[in-house]
Amino acid sequence: FKDLKAETKEEIKEGKEKIKMIKEERKEKLQDVREMMKKEREAYKDVKEKHKDLREGYHKETDDLKKLKSEAMKCKDTDEGCKSKKDDVKKGVRMHLTKTIDLIDSSVARLKARVEASATLSAEEKIQALGDIDGLQTKLTMQKDAVVALEANANVTNEELKTAVKDLKKTWEEVQKAQKRIIAGMINAENSHAADKHKEYG
Repeated sequence: FKDLKAETKEEIKEGKEKIKMIKEERKEKLQDVREMMKKEREAYKDVKEKHKDLREGYHKETDDLKKLKSEAMKCKDTDEGCKSKKDDVKKGVRMHLTKTIDLIDSSVARLKARVEASATLSAEEKIQALGDIDGLQTKLTMQKDAVVALEANANVTNEELKTAVKDLKKTWEEVQKAQKRIIAGMINAENSHAADKHKEYG
């Protein structure tokens, strides 16, 4: 009977040590996850700040371009310096296209950082969202190359610029639709997570 009692005590002791080890492992894993989440949140914060600065620059660029267009519309072809003003508008449009691409690119990077920092999206949902974002970034890179080629061309025609503006507008609309879809998915995941937690505590 003493042997059985001693054996049982030993088993209980071993069991307690195993539980202690498991708890320590979980604690370490939780700490690692928290560290990773903290880094991802900080990365998201940085991307968000950069995007804000880009957006402010974009709006200033837009206002400057409107002024240039207004001045060019008022001048007559017979006026001295009118051609120069119209050339400034073309140059302004090319620069504006570049700023717009940078802003869209920054917006997509911000969304990517937000998805990566999400604690509520499942692994499959993250993979799906990041795959969609990579597709958008590929499209944007192609668009950026086209805009860079336009910017390098000093003899670009008004038609080429109009086409570039239309293409960029279409791309921006696609990006906005994809962003809305991904953000809606994230909100649904957050709501589902909150509902599960509520049930758990209820």
